[in-house]
Amino acid sequence: MKSLVRFLALLLFATSLAVGLVATWTTNNIHDEDGFMAATAAIGASEEVRTQVVNVASVQLAASTPFGPRMSARIAEATADVFLKNVDGSEFQGAWRESMRRTHRSYFGANPPEGIVVDLAPFLDVAVEDSPFLSRLRVVAPEQLPVRVAGTDISRAINLVSTLAKYRVPSYGAALVAALIAIVATPRRQLGSTIALLGGTTVGVVLIAALIVRRASGFLVDSLLSDYRDFASIIRPVGSMLVESVDTMLVPVAIGGLAVAAAGILWRALSRRQK
Repeated sequence: MKSLVRFLALLLFATSLAVGLVATWTTNNIHDEDGFMAATAAIGASEEVRTQVVNVASVQLAASTPFGPRMSARIAEATADVFLKNVDGSEFQGAWRESMRRTHRSYFGANPPEGIVVDLAPFLDVAVEDSPFLSRLRVVAPEQLPVRVAGTDISRAINLVSTLAKYRVPSYGAALVAALIAIVATPRRQLGSTIALLGGTTVGVVLIAALIVRRASGFLVDSLLSDYRDFASIIRPVGSMLVESVDTMLVPVAIGGLAVAAAGILWRALSRRQK
């Protein structure tokens, strides 16, 4: 009976730990506004992404004005010139952060957009303020400039992220309780084996999670590129960001699991020697 209880406790430990890790990553990098901005900062630092933002924002600003094609082309050129002068400066970085802030709030607000939409309006504010040509024409930057990067429906994913944020702490609590039950249900002479199993299970969960993220991110990027190749410079860094951020979170957990497993093996060896 105790063997069955220990097995079920280990199974609950693995499941709860997996849910807790997923919830931690989604909460820290997607649900939390500051975490989302920090996670997407690496995307905004990509030269290809910046070039894409310059091109799209310039064209969108020109299209929003009442001028004819020739003047609109000059507006787009003037906008691009401002962006290119500031592409490595603090103004561009500030506009990217504000863009990500607005994008995040739109998804976790009352009326989330359909598909993957980025608000580029903050970049136009910078262009209008810094361009004498645009000022003379009295060009006004729109309050919002939603640009659809992909039409993929992510409403379920957003709902899942919100739900996981609520279950992060309970999941770790369940994992801790399961670990304690497994230890209590273990005879003293086998305690080292159970501790080693807990550590090994932790490492196993981490390896499986890392593998799933790599496969999923590759599939996500490939599927988006097949439909939205024009935004390849924005889509590709997303896959790299996913893998890097998950690795950053999982490596300490894996090290902790190895330490626990080693402690369990050492305990078992010492117990045998005392016999």
